[in-house]
Amino acid sequence: MNSFWYKPFPQYPRGHMNFWRVRLILHILLISAVMFTTVAAINFIVFSSIELGLLDSVGTILSLGIYAWFRKTGNVALASWMITTAFTALVMYFIFMVNGTANSFMWAILIPPISYFLLGKNWGTVFSAIIFGFCCYIAYQLYDSQPAVEYSLGSFLNIVEVSVALLLMFRFYEGTRSDAYQELSYQNQKIQLLAETDKLTGLFNREKFDQYLINLMSSNDRSKTSLSLLLLDVDHFKQINDSKGHLEGDKILKGLAEVLQSKIRPNDLLARWGGEEFVVVLPDTQVDNAKDFAERLRAHVEQNTIVGVNVSVSIGVTQLTAHDNIDALLSRADKALYKAKHKGRNRIEVISP
Repeated sequence: MNSFWYKPFPQYPRGHMNFWRVRLILHILLISAVMFTTVAAINFIVFSSIELGLLDSVGTILSLGIYAWFRKTGNVALASWMITTAFTALVMYFIFMVNGTANSFMWAILIPPISYFLLGKNWGTVFSAIIFGFCCYIAYQLYDSQPAVEYSLGSFLNIVEVSVALLLMFRFYEGTRSDAYQELSYQNQKIQLLAETDKLTGLFNREKFDQYLINLMSSNDRSKTSLSLLLLDVDHFKQINDSKGHLEGDKILKGLAEVLQSKIRPNDLLARWGGEEFVVVLPDTQVDNAKDFAERLRAHVEQNTIVGVNVSVSIGVTQLTAHDNIDALLSRADKALYKAKHKGRNRIEVISP
């Protein structure tokens, strides 16, 4: 039912700059059609005012006409101008007809939110200045003539009608603002995830690893806790690429990432270091325990084929010291990895601090 009255336009999907303007245009037109029809009936029946009833009937016809035209064309810019111009003219004519009496000035309050929401700050300011300038002129005429003040049923109904219109308009605006912030938050989370994730393997990338290690090292009380690092390299990966092709090599890296991810602990961090290299951060882990863990990883990889290919890894292991920075820690891990490769690959080597 809601999708019928608020017709979706394929050219304005969620996230498009005009998505919420389209919804607002339809919302304003539907509310206006109901409000004008109701007020016309009140003027005809309660106040026996043919002139005011006809004015409100014109408002109903304009609202429904623009609504039908907009559903057919989806022309946001022209619809925004048509709505703002028509509403401003109707409000000004109504205030002029009743000579500013019966709290008729309250209807001018509707013009700024409509014009600002639909036309932006520049033209919104222009239309607001026009309607308020007109109201000031009528009010000055009243001041000059000093008419007797009367508070009638019409005065009360004008307050009620304008209040209801404002309530519905700002309720819709708040809903769109809330949805827009949720969408923005979701998109920001997606952007952050893309920025810190390796596209091929789905693991954290080098940038995320660096930031994680910086934060961990800065918060780590090195007199009470320990941190170890594993640097892994796929053995003979160049030969795999040369013999099976780079696409197959990518599948192997992705499969290896899944194997490694399945074996690490919840508080460990696994990231793709670059190329065929991976890095594992092991918080609260002494180097001897890190070596045992690395051996289990190496054996698990060796004992399982990855996308039908036998793969092995070499691993360098080291531990953070109280005087280490990131470069020193990574340098030792890299030297340990080079040592494992130099000694024949598919093995673990440790360089202790």
